Amino acid sequence: MGGSTVWPRRRPDVEGRLIGTWVVETATDLTSARRELAAHAAELPSAGEGWQGSISLPDTLALLLSELVTNALRHARPPAQVSVVADGMSCLLDVADPDVDSPPTPEHDRSPGLGGHGLPLVAMLASHRGWYVEDGRKHVWACLRTAGPPAQRGAEHHAPGPLARPPRRGPASRQG
Repeated sequence: MGGSTVWPRRRPDVEGRLIGTWVVETATDLTSARRELAAHAAELPSAGEGWQGSISLPDTLALLLSELVTNALRHARPPAQVSVVADGMSCLLDVADPDVDSPPTPEHDRSPGLGGHGLPLVAMLASHRGWYVEDGRKHVWACLRTAGPPAQRGAEHHAPGPLARPPRRGPASRQG
């Protein structure tokens, strides 16, 4: 059995401009949210650059969205509430689900055939990540740095900096 490490319990700490929100209950909803997020992210600074090597920012955000929402749908009950905000320096993806008692705990040293590699992948691509509980929902978030030279945007290449914070939760809505 592989080891595991719980993600840090902390909140992102800076407000940003809302890019979009989605309520995801099914795989079809997730596909739509990925497509819409990629379209919105294409308008962000750094979106056209080779952000993490040859991976674009919109593709990276769509990948992180898939991984975090899939975990929420698999380990909690639907719906997953997604918000994405950007502040010019970073882009924050926040996925909320009702399972407040289970922190994100990535498995390490697990056989590739067993799956469960989404959280380590998110941790590798994100500059910051964490989780917190608010209003009866667990929020799992990942922040991508969007400013600075590409080598400084990855998780292993820069010091912690300001993060974007998703808006306070009211009833979830879908914005496109």
